[in-house]
Amino acid sequence: MSFPKNALSGASLALVAILFAPLAARAADKTVLRPMFDLEQGWDSNIYNDSGGDEASLVTRFSPGLWIENSGELGFARLGVSLTGRSVWEESNLSGIDSGARGDFERKLTPRLSLFGNGYVDYYSGYEEISEGAGTGSPGEVLLSEQPSWARNQLGTGLRYLLTPRTSFRLSGSAGRVNYEHVDPGELNEDNQLIYSSTGDYRDRNLWSLRAGLDHQLSARDKLSLSVDGDDSAYQDVGFGTNDSQIWKAELSWDRNWSPVWSTELSLGASTTDARRDDVPQFGGIGYIAVCVIFGIPFPCPQQSQVALDQTSFSGSSSGVVGSFAITRTFERSLIRLGYSRDTQSTGGSGRTNFDIDSFTLSLTHRLAERVKLSISGNYALQTSVSDELPAYSATVIPSLTEPTRFECRAGGSAQIVGTVPHPQDPLDLIPVYQCFGGSSEEDRTYTILTARLDWQMRKQLNAFVVGRYYHSTKDQSLGSGEEIETEDFDKITLGVGLRCAWDVGL
Repeated sequence: MSFPKNALSGASLALVAILFAPLAARAADKTVLRPMFDLEQGWDSNIYNDSGGDEASLVTRFSPGLWIENSGELGFARLGVSLTGRSVWEESNLSGIDSGARGDFERKLTPRLSLFGNGYVDYYSGYEEISEGAGTGSPGEVLLSEQPSWARNQLGTGLRYLLTPRTSFRLSGSAGRVNYEHVDPGELNEDNQLIYSSTGDYRDRNLWSLRAGLDHQLSARDKLSLSVDGDDSAYQDVGFGTNDSQIWKAELSWDRNWSPVWSTELSLGASTTDARRDDVPQFGGIGYIAVCVIFGIPFPCPQQSQVALDQTSFSGSSSGVVGSFAITRTFERSLIRLGYSRDTQSTGGSGRTNFDIDSFTLSLTHRLAERVKLSISGNYALQTSVSDELPAYSATVIPSLTEPTRFECRAGGSAQIVGTVPHPQDPLDLIPVYQCFGGSSEEDRTYTILTARLDWQMRKQLNAFVVGRYYHSTKDQSLGSGEEIETEDFDKITLGVGLRCAWDVGL
């Protein structure tokens, strides 16, 4: 299996070229080489990340890396590469090595004009989950559920221009891509084991963004900002068409330092979302009376099935309010921050066009001693579907020998005839094909993340840490017919203790 479109190597070359161009121009500035190494021994309560999963294991992670940084009066440039290995003690098939490179730079071209950029490329190794299965009955056969290897990369650049001593303008853009190494259902791996799962849940996508903003320093305490952001996500589903979603946002922000220890950040704006999906396979339901033979005797019997229809497209749009508020309190050895935000997120291809996201955050940082710091944070997010109307979908047709044919539209709406197909046993007899129109699906999701971390600087180049994380998510879906779909909650706890070693080497 080959990785698609050389996403990793292509993005790596582009990243190196962009970041080292300004670096080479400042060769006389200070340059530092920074080798790093992280080692963490942890425990994971849900190694497969399944809802209701309880497969736990010790996990060892190690990550060597190397950074090079150049800085001077005109700006800076940084570039780093790393490897991250994981060893799952109870399931070696989940072990693997990931790799990545990232960097950023800023360069002052004139006293008023600055150029900046950033980028990354990451490669994540896949894994196989082995389980027992009926299969074909071959001795020793096992089934595998595979998450394929995948890569992501993004490059962005922009400029910042000082209009007046208090007012600046910024403009930036970025492009990125996510690539999955696809595996077809039924393929045999190198050990002649059957891979039964489809990678249809893993979707390649292209990402673009455009940002423009105006910042004005009203006073030593107050700053106003106006921003306009645009994001485009183009998804390629496996056998389910293509999707393109665009989100535009405009926000006005006000930051104020009320005193040396109190500060607030406030923003308010609007968003609009447009989504389009093309080449979507369509299906319709049919029901008919067939002839079934039982012990050599023919009997009339009801049959139901689905038939493939022509592919189609659908689109939708919506608008909403976005904004955020945060308040920060600084103490002699501590900092507390409380925040709330409302945002809009594209679903990337489902029937509805987007979700509204309400997020609540609370964080505390406290310095227990000169070299010991405690960090605690919590985040709760509620995602609510906005556009609940679904495109046409296949009706369930229930024929009967004694009663009129019935139709079921699981997501609500009404069944309509969209065409005919020949009867399987009598081609001259045409059977009507039914689809449901006017269906809907409301969905709510919640996400909770709690983190506690203790950092101890043992030496100038050596830090130790202890960290604990808790993840919890729920999903509730209500169909237009009134049916409630229950999904088991997701829970995960990770604990870890580790060391980080980093030292600077002057060049």
